[in-house]
Amino acid sequence: YLFMFLIITPFIFLYNFLILPDADFFMLTFHFSFVKVFLPMKCNFLFDLDQTLLDFHASERKALEIVLRNNSLPFSDDIYSAFKECNKSLWLKLEKKEISRTDVFMNRFKYIFEKCGGDVSTLDALKVNSDFIKTMAVNGVLLAGSYEFVEKLKREIEGCKIYIVSNGATVN
Repeated sequence: YLFMFLIITPFIFLYNFLILPDADFFMLTFHFSFVKVFLPMKCNFLFDLDQTLLDFHASERKALEIVLRNNSLPFSDDIYSAFKECNKSLWLKLEKKEISRTDVFMNRFKYIFEKCGGDVSTLDALKVNSDFIKTMAVNGVLLAGSYEFVEKLKREIEGCKIYIVSNGATVN
């Protein structure tokens, strides 16, 4: 069975990409009857959250807008772009061990509050970061077709368990 699965699976994916290129979410067209034959009775599916099921960038943008407006600060595409640029540079510094995670969380909001004309002298950047992460958690934007895919998977493959994994930041 494993040998057949390894041989046939690439053809199914090619079929999905070449024959059905206009599908919003190519996995929706995956042949579940084939999977039923080759998967054991109990199966687990692990999905990464960001950019697999969840549109991370749309979720991040939405959360930033909410957090800034809750702090009486303006929001625009330029502000979001500045946040992304600052955030990316801070995460790169973290990877090089030049700063800590706490530095990332604090500095990105100090920077963006200054950019928006906010008062950083009394800013509790870690609280704002916590608010941001919690806001992202409850305002996630799903990728097109991802919900329907997971529903179909659950419905079509008896006894399957679906897990979501992420390396995303936790609250401070």
